[in-house]
Amino acid sequence: MNQLSIELFQLKTATLEMADLVKSQVVGILQATTHFDLSLIDEIELNERQVDNMDIRIERKCEQILALFSPVARDLRFVFAINKIVDDLEGISDNANAIGKYLLETSAAFDKEVLKQLEFARMHNQILGMLDMLMQALEEESTEKARFVLTQEDLLDELNIKANGVIARRATASAKQTEVTDLINLLTIIRKIEKIGDYLANIAERIIYFIDARIVKHGLVG
Repeated sequence: MNQLSIELFQLKTATLEMADLVKSQVVGILQATTHFDLSLIDEIELNERQVDNMDIRIERKCEQILALFSPVARDLRFVFAINKIVDDLEGISDNANAIGKYLLETSAAFDKEVLKQLEFARMHNQILGMLDMLMQALEEESTEKARFVLTQEDLLDELNIKANGVIARRATASAKQTEVTDLINLLTIIRKIEKIGDYLANIAERIIYFIDARIVKHGLVG
């Protein structure tokens, strides 16, 4: 294994470690939302600072590899892809942290019947399944797994559309301002979860790009 190969392996390892930390944030914030466990939010905020630091370190390593080794072809695409992937991971982290802030502004636990109507548990499992599959896709350099993730994004979009209707009906029927405010917070949380799904789709596209040299946008090959 030459020095460039070693550097690229270290780059992948660091990115997977960052992804694992981001996953812990996503798990924590989904649990906090489901069970209204605000004690989880401090750790999520702490992890966000670690994610930010890892993002900076990985981007610097990408710059060093480009300057010192002048990689070409697949190796060059890999470095470019990783540089973008860590930005996506940071975006996921930021959204998880933002959800925590909305939870802190919420007066009480969300109604379990509302969460059931929103299929929140399904959304929870969908996001974590996509994240796990992407980590495997990156580690194994599997376009098949990356493409599978792209097929899952539409479900999140559908659940977000459904959430708009469910929450609008509940808010209209409510006479309590605090309940309406909490419902608006929940809708914002759902939208941020959908945004996390968008970042996951971006990562899948970047994995396909560096492996196959094919640009994929919105599931379409360019």
